[in-house]
Amino acid sequence: MSSKYQTLGYFGFEKEEFTEFVCKKRFQGLDRIVPIGETTTFSLTWDGFNLIEMFTRIPSIL
Repeated sequence: MSSKYQTLGYFGFEKEEFTEFVCKKRFQGLDRIVPIGETTTFSLTWDGFNLIEMFTRIPSIL
C-alpha cells in the first residue's frame, strides 16, 4: 500500500479485530478506514484535512 491510497474499506471483520491488524501492519498513507458502504460518507475531516480550516478565509485587520 502506498501514499496514493487514502481510504480503506473493510468487510467481514469486527472493528476491534481489524484495528489490531491495521496497527500491526502500519499502512502508509491511509487517512480513513471505514466499513464497506461508508467509503463515501462525508465529514468535516476529509483525507486528513479539516475542511473548515481549508475553506475558511480569515482576514486580518490591524
